[in-house]
Amino acid sequence: MIKAIESNDADLIDRLLLRGYDVNYLAPGNITPLITAVQKDNIGLVERFLDCDAAPEIQDNEAKTALIWACENGSMPIAKLLIERGASINAPGKEGMDTLNQAAFSGKFELVELLLAHGADIETLDDDKFTPLHNASQFGHYKTMEVLLKNGAKVCGLIPNRWSR
Repeated sequence: MIKAIESNDADLIDRLLLRGYDVNYLAPGNITPLITAVQKDNIGLVERFLDCDAAPEIQDNEAKTALIWACENGSMPIAKLLIERGASINAPGKEGMDTLNQAAFSGKFELVELLLAHGADIETLDDDKFTPLHNASQFGHYKTMEVLLKNGAKVCGLIPNRWSR
């Protein structure tokens, strides 16, 4: 299935699904068809796999869920769809990079707005004890910083060396 998704072979995907392919099958790297469809930015397949009961909470070997991948890739339509279908907003990923930290780190301010509107924890910490505001500021994502500040992010958050960012 993964190869069919990667090569966008709709006929093979259809045949596999009609024959009862397990959409939550873990390929090497704990990659699922849903995660692969998100990585390929294929919203049609994402929706199809969700309709076939794909589990959005499965994490790959990098501890990333489908929603974390959508945030990393900046895919607003896929992120919206996953959230509508019940994907966890605050599930931690690799190194504690949950959806909001990933969106802030990547400078995806529209996704930051979406996640905050759906209850993302604005002061969530990654494993380095960085908040989304820290992650946005270290790369100069000013619009993302503005969104976070307007939504109540604390300016005086300390990082482990006790310095404010």
